[in-house]
Amino acid sequence: MRTLIWLLCLIPMALPCHASAPRIRSVMFPFASELPSNEITDIFQDSTGFIWLGTSNGLGRYDGHNVQTVLSDYRCPERLTDNRITCFAEDERQVWIGTFKGLNVYDKKTMVFRPYPHKALQHVCVCSMYAYAACAIPATAIFG
Repeated sequence: MRTLIWLLCLIPMALPCHASAPRIRSVMFPFASELPSNEITDIFQDSTGFIWLGTSNGLGRYDGHNVQTVLSDYRCPERLTDNRITCFAEDERQVWIGTFKGLNVYDKKTMVFRPYPHKALQHVCVCSMYAYAACAIPATAIFG
């Protein structure tokens, strides 16, 4: 009897298992070497087709052929307020870029980056936001 129970327990282990798991394929970005960092924190595609890549050391905007890199620079106030990108949102006229040190705006028409002028959103970590009509609303900001 014991032998029969052991046999019944071992038979299922000997049968081939045909459970199919999805195959995961990993491919490097063709432009990975052009990014300011290999640590991507957020990816966003805007309505015109640009791919925005937030990294821990700057911003990359991919147009399908090349990557434009944007970094913060204290000598150039029209640049990003910080290199650590946290999130993106978009409205009709602008792409909104959240960083660890404030909110930034990219004007699609003039193609200019600038810090958001409202003092309450400067020097705070903007962790997430939503686009609503003609503006973006920070959903999570850490003040401190």
